[in-house]
Amino acid sequence: MKKKNLLIAGLLLIIFPLLFLRSVSAAEWYILKEVSLECREEGNCQLIDFLRLARGVSLFLLGIIGVLALIFFIVGGIIWITSGGNPLRVKRGKQILIGTLFGLMIVFLSWYIVNIIICGLSKGQILQSCEIFGSKKWYVFPTTEEKKSE
Repeated sequence: MKKKNLLIAGLLLIIFPLLFLRSVSAAEWYILKEVSLECREEGNCQLIDFLRLARGVSLFLLGIIGVLALIFFIVGGIIWITSGGNPLRVKRGKQILIGTLFGLMIVFLSWYIVNIIICGLSKGQILQSCEIFGSKKWYVFPTTEEKKSE
């Protein structure tokens, strides 16, 4: 059984990247789309370009992790459903589902922290990172005049 699982995992590791060879240029475009043209073509990059690159990489990785999480949810569900009452397989299916859920929580928390750092370093210039959960500008602190008028 272990050899069979190892063989399947090895085949997936070989086949999975081959499915995405066509989309390498699309992934590169997706990661670099927010970086300025001057930085991409001439190499004259500013801090904001590196922050936009970091945001692109984090979004790309978030998409890949989402796909992997979906696969693990499906595998865990199939193991649980096909357990036939075997308590070890039920436990294994639950472990996969719970582990995937905790992994997603860690990934989303990390993504949120990265976006807060990018927003702070860019001083609000990358609005997509600063307006994660709506249009309220949490990163702009009111001046003393604005506090007095309230």
